[in-house]
Parts: sequence; C-alpha cells; structure tokens
Amino acid sequence: MTSTDMAILATTEAFGKEIQKVQDNDVLMKVAFAIIAILGLIGNSLVLAVFYKGRELHVVPNILIGHQSLVDLISSFIFFLNTIHFCTEFKPMTIRQPFLEIFLCKIWFSDYVHWALLHVSTTNLVFVTIERYFAVVHPSKYRTKARKNISLIICISAWFVGFLIEMYKPWIYRISKEDGMCTDALLESGSSERYAIALVSAMTFLIIPAITMAYVYGSIIWTLTSNHFKLSKEIPKGVRDIFTTMIIVSVAYMICWTPDIILYLHHNLVTPHDWTDSVHRIALILAGSNVCVNPIIYIMKFKTFQRGLKQLVTKRPRRVAQQ
Repeated sequence: MTSTDMAILATTEAFGKEIQKVQDNDVLMKVAFAIIAILGLIGNSLVLAVFYKGRELHVVPNILIGHQSLVDLISSFIFFLNTIHFCTEFKPMTIRQPFLEIFLCKIWFSDYVHWALLHVSTTNLVFVTIERYFAVVHPSKYRTKARKNISLIICISAWFVGFLIEMYKPWIYRISKEDGMCTDALLESGSSERYAIALVSAMTFLIIPAITMAYVYGSIIWTLTSNHFKLSKEIPKGVRDIFTTMIIVSVAYMICWTPDIILYLHHNLVTPHDWTDSVHRIALILAGSNVCVNPIIYIMKFKTFQRGLKQLVTKRPRRVAQQ
C-alpha cells in the first residue's frame, strides 16, 4: 500500500469516526429531549391536576402559576412530537392544495407554534413576577384590583404577546415555486434581518425578563426590609411561600436560557458556530429543560402545592391555605 493510499484510508477512517460521533450525539440528544418532553408532560399534568382539584388554589397568583404549567404542558407535547419526528419533514402534496400547504409550511414546519409557545411561557412568567410586585409592594391597590377576571386577561395577553413576537416566521417561510418545498426565503447568514431577529430573541427571552425579575424582587426585598419585616416570622406564610418559590423559578429560568441565548447571539452577530459541539448541545438541553423544571421546584419548595398534592393523592378533603 502506497503512502497516498494510507493517507486516503486514514482520512476516510477519521471522517467515518466523525460521522459516527455525530450520529451518537444525535441519539443522545434525542434521548435527552425525549426524557425532557416526558417529564414535562407528566410534571405539568400533575400540577394542573392539583390546581384543578384544590379549589382554594383558585386565587390570582395560583391561577397564573397554573397557566404557566398549561403552556409548558402544550410545549412539552410539541417538543415530544418533534423528538419522535412526527410530521417534521415537509413534502409537496400530490394533489395541489395551496391553502393547506401554505398553512403547514408557515405555521407548523416553520416551528412558529413551538417558539410562540416558549414566548408565551416566558411572557407569563414575567407577568407573574409583576403580579408579585403589586401584591407585596402595593398591597392595598392589589387587594382592590386582583380578581379572577383580571388573571384571565393576563393569561390571554401572554398568548397574544407570545404569538405576536414570533410572527416573523410565517412571513419568511414560503412554498418554493421550483420544487414545491417549504423554505426559509429571507434569512441568509449575515443578513440584517438575522441580526434583528437575534436581538429580538435576546431581548424577549433574556434581557427583559432578567431586568424585570431583578427590579421586582429587589424592590420586594427592599420593601420588606425597609418596613422591618422578618422573612421568617412577620410575612404571611402564603405570601412567603409564593415569593420564595417564584424567586427559585426565576433563577431556574435564567440558568436554563442564558447559555443558549448568549451562544445564539454570538452565532448571529459575531461568528457562525458549529451547533453539534458539546457546549451547544448542553445549552440546547438546558433551554429545553425549562418546560419540565418548574413542577420539580413546586414539589420541593411550594408548600401550598405540596398540601394540594397530598390532598390529591390521599383523596381527603383537606383545606389548602389561600394565598
């Protein structure tokens, strides 16, 4: 065997190992995402069951928290469908049905629904954070305004904002006239539109939530300490329970989303990345895990939820403290 043949063989073997590595990583990612989706389905279903059965959990803050789980449950279901590759490849129809093709391309295959739901979840979390601000910092005003119909308006607003933010996806995806495939017709690497979308994603997923959470919880802590409250004694248990839980939920959100958004920004604004690298895969798993982490926090820290869960499991008519 000549040196040239050996070099070709070595290159081929190296390439084969790289392909195998990518395939192995893909399998690991599919398993990880499947676990996340299943945990999200089970955990958020459990949360909704507890909130539905526990009638005294039907107060404004808990309605918003329950709505958070509803959105994350739907996101987990979409996530699971994508993981098992259910209807993930667009194929031109044999019999032309323009309306159906356009709908599938712009709404489903563009990932519009999936990302819009993630924005709904983030927006709802920001609204819950603001609700806690008024409940603690402006309690008298909160008591006169906090009603179930207000919580319904807040929930609807979260859906409106979430789907509005992602409206660019149906706009840029279209059916190609050449081959009838669903394609991204606008965004190309380095285009100004891609820069704008990356910045909007960073603002809505990271910057606005981070600023809101920092200001709100900082204001709450300042209000409580300036009025000589002691966190362990004088604050009502229900208020302290939700306050502590939502701080942990907010921190978990930032941990899940920050790495992915920073890498996404760098990829679009500075240098294109190889998203098969381990760092990016870990970031994607962290971001995806946000749909299943909240129920775990509720089980471990949210005492009101713990009592409701115990009531659900034992089926005893035990009263759950109102917040």
